[in-house]
Amino acid sequence: MLIEDALQDSGMRDRAEMHYLPPGEGLFSQPDIHEFLTSYFPDKRNVAIDWNHPLAGIDPANRRATFATPQGSRTVDYDFIHVVPPMSAPDMIRNGDLGWQTGDFQGWLEVDQYSMQHRRYPNVFGAGDVVGTPVGKTAASVKAQAPVVADNLVAAIDDREFPMEWTGYTSCPLITEKGQAMLVEFDFSLEMTPSFDFLNPFEPQWAPWFLKERMLHAAYNAMLRGRV
Repeated sequence: MLIEDALQDSGMRDRAEMHYLPPGEGLFSQPDIHEFLTSYFPDKRNVAIDWNHPLAGIDPANRRATFATPQGSRTVDYDFIHVVPPMSAPDMIRNGDLGWQTGDFQGWLEVDQYSMQHRRYPNVFGAGDVVGTPVGKTAASVKAQAPVVADNLVAAIDDREFPMEWTGYTSCPLITEKGQAMLVEFDFSLEMTPSFDFLNPFEPQWAPWFLKERMLHAAYNAMLRGRV
């Protein structure tokens, strides 16, 4: 959407054909935002959605991308392509005994999604992108998980009942254009859990952009220094 906005600003939008190629049939894990984007991309931004297009290879010299679609291999010429690389836990987790051995979270740290304690090794806790949980690959999730891990770890050392649970809270400032964004917040239920009543999570506004652009940098830096 930032590229589309930049093309608008440069007066070049009518010369560009834009496609969004998700690997499956989803645009966002939260169903309401998925529905919003399904219509917003083509109707408001003239961005075509090509479903079920997992990237299989790129020929950068000839600017061609190949996708493994259900109908077979498809090669597309491009002038500009934005690719998100595959992601995984570190090898010691992915290929070791600490990771989930089977299931949807295989290769990620096997923790209880509420207590953040390892399901097989009680002296191990996890937080952040490494954990295998239904939601939570965001900085907002880490900030919510860290106090749970800290308090429950102390309780485990003291042989006490765990005092805290993570609800699955996660937040994603969804940038729609320069100066505009939507603040998407939800939990394990996939229901919206807005923190600010005055922000409509389905409407691009300046306040979420300001939050992302100006305020979250300080929060990220604080988290890197262990200040949560």
